[in-house]
Amino acid sequence: MSPSARAYMNEVLALMQKGALHRDSIDWARVRRETLARAANAKTTTDTYPAIAYALSQLQEHHSSLELPDNLSAEQKKTITAEMKTILLPARPPMGRSPFATRKEIEGHIDHVDEMRFAHVILPICVGQYTDEQKNAAYYQLYADKLHRVVADLQTQKPDGWIIDLRGNLGGNMWPMLAGVGLLAGEGDLGSFESPGGNNQFWYYQDGKAGSLDQGRLRSRRR
Repeated sequence: MSPSARAYMNEVLALMQKGALHRDSIDWARVRRETLARAANAKTTTDTYPAIAYALSQLQEHHSSLELPDNLSAEQKKTITAEMKTILLPARPPMGRSPFATRKEIEGHIDHVDEMRFAHVILPICVGQYTDEQKNAAYYQLYADKLHRVVADLQTQKPDGWIIDLRGNLGGNMWPMLAGVGLLAGEGDLGSFESPGGNNQFWYYQDGKAGSLDQGRLRSRRR
């Protein structure tokens, strides 16, 4: 392994050990040993990606992932992704694909049930096309703005209740979604992330924006 590849692997493994949800129940000596062995011939950081996929498969959860750099060619991404899947998929239980997963557009309408009227808002997945999140800023803003307009329009119709339809929504960036439906959620702290060790990172909606309080530094996504 080249010195640069080894340094990169050590940094990645250190980040995993610090932030993994189940870090206290993972045999890090074994994971480190086996991961480095898989990257024994790596000359570049790109060469280490399959080994990193192996380390991810050992975290006892199915949410953490590796985002490939934007500067890789389409062919490189295809090859690396295929190799990573052969490592990750056997370690993760199969998931049935929701028939609603094809939804791409934000929609809103009124459902009539007996004499009641329910505002029905469809929230599709919110995922940018770039690994560099700054490049996705315009798309996220458009998503939040459109969702906000749909919610505001339905709100003027004074429905008896609301349905926020997440069927088929596999996640992505939560901030545009939260900013878009913030009118319904109300202002203030709405939830939190819990990190290893029990530290909570609260997230909120206020004045048309959603964000989190991270170690005293306010981060937000405006609608």
